[in-house]
Amino acid sequence: IVMEMIDGGSLQDYLLGRSSLAWPEATRLLADACQGLIAAHRVGLIHRDIKPANLMRTVEGRVKLVDFGLAKAACETSELTATGTVIGTPNFMSPEQWRAEPLDDLSDIYSLGATYFALLTGQAPYAGRDPLQVMYACCSEPPPDPSRCGVDIPAACVAVIQRAMAKEPMDRYANAQQMLADLLDVLGEDAPAHSSSAGTNAVSRTHNSAAVPFDFSAITAGDAATTAATRDRLRGTISLWNSRRTKLLLVATSIVASLLLVAVVVSSAIAPSGSRQTVAESPAKPTTDDWVSLFNGRDLNGWWTVRNPPGDWIVENGMLIGRINDGNSNSSSYLFSSRNNYANFHCRAEVRIDARGNSGIFFRADSNASLPQGLEAQVGVTDMGDLHRTWAHSEQPLTVRESNIAVRPGDWVTLEIRAEGSHIIVMVDGRVTEEITEHPDAPNHGHLAVQAYGPETEVAIRKLEIRELP
Repeated sequence: IVMEMIDGGSLQDYLLGRSSLAWPEATRLLADACQGLIAAHRVGLIHRDIKPANLMRTVEGRVKLVDFGLAKAACETSELTATGTVIGTPNFMSPEQWRAEPLDDLSDIYSLGATYFALLTGQAPYAGRDPLQVMYACCSEPPPDPSRCGVDIPAACVAVIQRAMAKEPMDRYANAQQMLADLLDVLGEDAPAHSSSAGTNAVSRTHNSAAVPFDFSAITAGDAATTAATRDRLRGTISLWNSRRTKLLLVATSIVASLLLVAVVVSSAIAPSGSRQTVAESPAKPTTDDWVSLFNGRDLNGWWTVRNPPGDWIVENGMLIGRINDGNSNSSSYLFSSRNNYANFHCRAEVRIDARGNSGIFFRADSNASLPQGLEAQVGVTDMGDLHRTWAHSEQPLTVRESNIAVRPGDWVTLEIRAEGSHIIVMVDGRVTEEITEHPDAPNHGHLAVQAYGPETEVAIRKLEIRELP
């Protein structure tokens, strides 16, 4: 990361002693933060701990994103970020962050929305609750409504927060650029605007006589015990392993919150006003033509499967391998992307299939374990690049068209999928095998998924990447 030395204090410092910020100032500050997030996401960094304490306000009144101590590249993993570990700051963590799921940039979008809520209302989302109560509220309750906190803000501000803090990642802004556009619409501006230091006190909200100075003491949770948390998806319980006591606690919503400590790895240090910090410099505009790797060559980070055990999908010699192990001719296994909102994109994969193997790459698909509902680009020796339609519609045939492309078993080929609105193109080694205009009722977003079907299938992928399109 290219870093910059700046003078200033955090937004947490700036809010101390104030009840909240007037909506124009809060919106301008958040628009600046959005630009920093765009810059981080453009180079593949996920921040994972966005909150007022990690937004630096310069002496000129601009905001920059700081403290990348919990950040990670979207394509890598580590012991700190392994499945089962919960990290972040409770009131600003996304539902998927609480569930210890693999994170992408949409988790940062949620945290940015929670920060906007704090700037506008003078309190964090789910304020006044302990971390365990925050966890259940974040994962099960509707997004909080800032207009119910005794502040006068436009409906457009509420709409931004509600969308950014949606429970399901696919219901949020697809990227920080979209969120920035809505923030600028709230301000009635066409280009990024930066608040200035002049007159900032004049626009701070003072009309709420019942308000108290902003208190972040319950947010930073600096003294929280470090534990590892895992989620039981089927039973809806959370398992918390307390590293101090080495005792496993099975927690349900009825358990009294004070009986246990919730797992968080947090950074509680707050930079004093006037201190110097290093931050990522945000460019004027993000580029949109970068390819992002979906497979890191080391593990299944960013993917999940529903088979039990999930031994049909492994990583060998830097390749993603799918096999069926039970000998059943009708068995199938699917490896799903953690993200479920891929809509318009260009995806390409280097794939290899054995002589009698049956595989495919599903896209705009749901997470149906028996057969994902969406579209499938076929991976097979005799039908490479065929396009199959698996979503239910009485007027639509299962197979869109037969490509009649044959490849030799064990040969590496490049399979490409380009989806833009209703226009779908499939290519094999640069040759178009399918090109259709999809039905208006077809799914327009969803997971990517790789299939292994039948006992004689072994499919290998050594490169899988995507370039998202407007």
